[in-house]
Amino acid sequence: MLRSYEDQYPSLDLLNALFSQVLAHEGADAAAQLIKDELVRNPTLLGLDKLLEAQLVAAPAERRHDLELVKGLVAQHIKRLGMYRCEQCGFRAKQYYWRCPGCGKWETYTPRRTETPDGYVA
Repeated sequence: MLRSYEDQYPSLDLLNALFSQVLAHEGADAAAQLIKDELVRNPTLLGLDKLLEAQLVAAPAERRHDLELVKGLVAQHIKRLGMYRCEQCGFRAKQYYWRCPGCGKWETYTPRRTETPDGYVA
């Protein structure tokens, strides 16, 4: 069911949920392939982070340290991203708000997350 939703309504949140389920039920190889396919279609840092997570599960001990290093760097960049943006005033937030803390308007955030750095004006 999640796969069909992700195909119809692609979003970072659905991808994250689908990745967790595939990793738990189908294994690291299937989860990595899911993310690789998504990265081809929509390259994002969150997708890269999930790919590294899947590869860490299956990696031999001698490769884990390098993968953990890269995953840590990617995670630092993800933390700096404003994931939601108010359509009214442009206020960016890392969590979803029904009421914008910037302008006080209701329901001005789109339910889809973005992966645009803070300060970027589209």
